[in-house]
Amino acid sequence: AQEVAASVASRAARFHEMFVSSNPTLAAAVTSGEGSATLRKLRSLATSLSDESLYSTVNPKVPLAGSWTTFADVRALRQLASLLDEVGDGVSTFELAKSGLVEALLTYLTDADAAPADVANRAAAP
Repeated sequence: AQEVAASVASRAARFHEMFVSSNPTLAAAVTSGEGSATLRKLRSLATSLSDESLYSTVNPKVPLAGSWTTFADVRALRQLASLLDEVGDGVSTFELAKSGLVEALLTYLTDADAAPADVANRAAAP
């Protein structure tokens, strides 16, 4: 068991040296615990989908009228679509899993508190 642990630690150290330490931006992000720019962006999008205090469709005090692009959650969904559509680096599985976005999307898309009658009333509000 100790042999396996030592082998894993050795490989992790080599990986860190090859990929993290050699990239100053990535090294700073790992050291600070903030993560990559993409991870920070995904965390921000997750917040936009779940924060009821924002001007969004999840805020029951906000009428569902006007341009959809004025709602924070709709903008977040559009930004997410753009991120996922990027060629090249894009979004890694790790970033997606650690951002909280999967949980935020699940809650956003399956909110049982948003009854159809409430949504209809908000859409009709002046």
